[in-house]
Amino acid sequence: MKKYLGFLVVCNMTYGVNIDDVYNHIKIIDNGLYLKYDGITYGAPSNNFVESDQWVMQTPKLWGYSLDDYKISKKYSATGKYDPVFKLPKCNTDSDCGKLSKCTIAQFTERNTKLCLLPEHLILNKLASSIVNANYYVDISQLTQGFTSITSEEFTETIKNSLTKLAMKSIKENAPIEVRLLEGSIVPLTLQKDNGYTTLYQYLKYITSKLHDGNQLIVSVASERSCNPLICRYSIDPLFGFSWNHAKFLAVDGDYLITGGQQFNGPAYLGDNPVNDSMIELYGPIAQTATQYSNIMWDYVNKNKGVISNYCWTYESGNISSKCITRFKLHNSISRFNFESNMVAVKTMFVAKLNHGVLPDDADQSETSRVYAFKHANKSIKISQQAIFNLGVLYTKTILGPVNTLDGNVIDALGYAIYHNNVDVSIITSNRKGGQSGWSSKVPLEFLYNSILENILTQFPSAKRHHVEAMLAEHLHLSYIDFNHSNNDAINNHNKFWMVDDHLFYFGSHNIYPSALQQYGVIMDSYELANQINLEFWIPMYSNSNKISEVL
Repeated sequence: MKKYLGFLVVCNMTYGVNIDDVYNHIKIIDNGLYLKYDGITYGAPSNNFVESDQWVMQTPKLWGYSLDDYKISKKYSATGKYDPVFKLPKCNTDSDCGKLSKCTIAQFTERNTKLCLLPEHLILNKLASSIVNANYYVDISQLTQGFTSITSEEFTETIKNSLTKLAMKSIKENAPIEVRLLEGSIVPLTLQKDNGYTTLYQYLKYITSKLHDGNQLIVSVASERSCNPLICRYSIDPLFGFSWNHAKFLAVDGDYLITGGQQFNGPAYLGDNPVNDSMIELYGPIAQTATQYSNIMWDYVNKNKGVISNYCWTYESGNISSKCITRFKLHNSISRFNFESNMVAVKTMFVAKLNHGVLPDDADQSETSRVYAFKHANKSIKISQQAIFNLGVLYTKTILGPVNTLDGNVIDALGYAIYHNNVDVSIITSNRKGGQSGWSSKVPLEFLYNSILENILTQFPSAKRHHVEAMLAEHLHLSYIDFNHSNNDAINNHNKFWMVDDHLFYFGSHNIYPSALQQYGVIMDSYELANQINLEFWIPMYSNSNKISEVL
C-alpha cells in the first residue's frame, strides 16, 4: 500500500447523492411505479459490516508486475513438491515460494495443506471457510461455465472438499444443513454432454462423492433460463431474447455475503492469463437479500422445470433425485460475530434485475440506481467494467448502448455529469483488441468518447463543439486495463464496479453494456471504505492502465 500513499484521496465531504437518495428515488419515480418491487429488486439501506482488511478480494492483483512474474511465482517451488489436485507448490515458509506468492494454509484442500498461494487464491480460501462455517444454509449463485456446470476445476474441487468437511460437521452436531447451487444456463442442457461432471446430475454426483454416510446435508443444484427468442419479446436486438441468471454470490446463514463479478471458472481466473475481477465480503442483514433473490430464481425453476434449461437435482441421505429444494427460510444470526476489533460499519442496499420472464419487464432497479447516481454526482465518477457498449447478436456491426430507464441511460447521465456538474469521469474497460473470447465487447473506447460528445451536444443544444471537446479533454479519462502499463492485449477486465464522489460505490454482477440477464449487486456508502478502495483497488488499476491517448 505504501507505493500508492501519494495518491491518498482527500474527500470534500459534500454529498451530491447518497444511498438514501438512491433508495427514495427508486420508490417515488413515476408516481411510485416501482413500489411493488421494494424488497424484491431493491430495498431500504441497512447497517452492515466489513473486516478492515481483505474485504475486497482482487484477482489476480498483479499491479506493477507482469504476467511472466505471475507465471514464475505460480510454478516456482523450493521444495519440489506440488499438491496433486491444485498443482500448487507445497511449502513450509514463504522462502519456499515465488516472489508473488505466500506460504499459506489452503483451506480449500482436502487436508488444509500449506501451499504457495497467490492473491487470487484468497477467494478459494474464503469460499471454503464460508461453506464449512455454515450452520443453516449455503446459497451459491453463478453463471454456467460454458458446457460445464456452475463451477470448474479449482472451484469445483474447493466446493467438493468443503462439502465433505461440512458433512462431517453435520454428523458431529447432528444438525441438517442445506446447500443450493444455482447456475444461469447459457447452453441448453440438451446440448451438454453427459460425461465427467458436465451435466447437473453428474456435477452433483461428483461434488457429493466423498460425503460420509449418515451426514445430514441436503445439496441441490439447478439451472435457470427464463427466455429464448421464441417466448420472450425483444425490441432492440435478438440478444435481448435470451436471459438467464448472471448473479454471482455466496450467502451463508442470512448474515454473511460474498458478491461481485467473479465467475468460479478455474482456467479463466487461475490460468496463465487471469481475468481481472473483484469480490467483496460483507457481514449483516444484506446477506438475506441475496437469498431472497435466490428464492425467486428457485421458485422460477420449480414452476418451469423441463422448459429450455430449467432443471433441478437434489442429494439427500446418500441419494440423488430430480426434486427441487424448497425456499430457504431466512436466518439472522449476526450475533455470532465479534465486531469489537477490526469491523467497520457501512450502510448498504441491494439492487437487482429480475425481468425478462421472471418478473415484468420494468423490474430493473439496478440500472435505475446507477443512472440516477451518475446524473447526480458532483465531483467524480469512477467505473471499471468489461465494456460500456456491446455488439448485437452474433457480433454484427450493430452497436448497442446502455439500457434506457425513466431517467435516461448511462451515457445521458455521464454527459450530464460532465457538462452540467463539471464531474471528472474515469472509465477502465477490457483491452482494445478483445483478448480472450467473451471478455470484451471489442467496441473501441473512441466510440465511447464520440458517444458522450454527441450526447452532450444533443442534451445541451446551445453547447459549442469546441467547448465540449475541451471539457472532455479535462474531465473524461478513458483507459484499457493493464497490470504494468505494458499495453498487453491478453489482459481483460471483468469488474462490475462504479463509484460516485468517493463515497457511494457498487459491487455486483451487473455490466453496464446492455443485456437481458438477471443480476444482483450491492450499493455501499462510506468515505472510509471508499478511501480504502481507492488506495488498494482503483488507484493501482488506473495507474497501470493504458490511457486512450496512449493507444490511439
